[in-house]
Amino acid sequence: MATADLIPPRFRGPGLTPSELARVQGEAEVSLPEDLAELLTACLPTGPGFPDWRGEPAVAMTRWREQVLEGVLFDVDANAVWLDQWGERPADGGDARDVATERVRSAPDLIPIYGHRGVDLEDYLRNEFHRQHLRPVTAAERDIRFWTVLARA
Repeated sequence: MATADLIPPRFRGPGLTPSELARVQGEAEVSLPEDLAELLTACLPTGPGFPDWRGEPAVAMTRWREQVLEGVLFDVDANAVWLDQWGERPADGGDARDVATERVRSAPDLIPIYGHRGVDLEDYLRNEFHRQHLRPVTAAERDIRFWTVLARA
């Protein structure tokens, strides 16, 4: 089954053209992973919860980046999350937030799809729309600098 076929028909719009895909990546200031780029050119997921890649990719990425940052800062404040690679945690909460903010902003971008689960794009779509996982997370999955460590914290 093609990855695009995992998107329910009610959420599928016409895929992005190559020029639209280039515009999306430029305006959003991201390089989309190959599997996501292939999906977005085969069919563009649309509707509540999906980024508006065709209409406002810069806005979609800005909102997403801020949501990710807010989530990390919440965990730093409320759950005492602190990665060893960030160095010693500052005693002052504001200073800790500043360090965490700098670390998140210097990390590779997470690209929004819809929701927050899945080992890879296909696994995510199967889980989100068909309630089935292809496989568990294993050491063989690719690590994403910064985010893999944070997800396991």
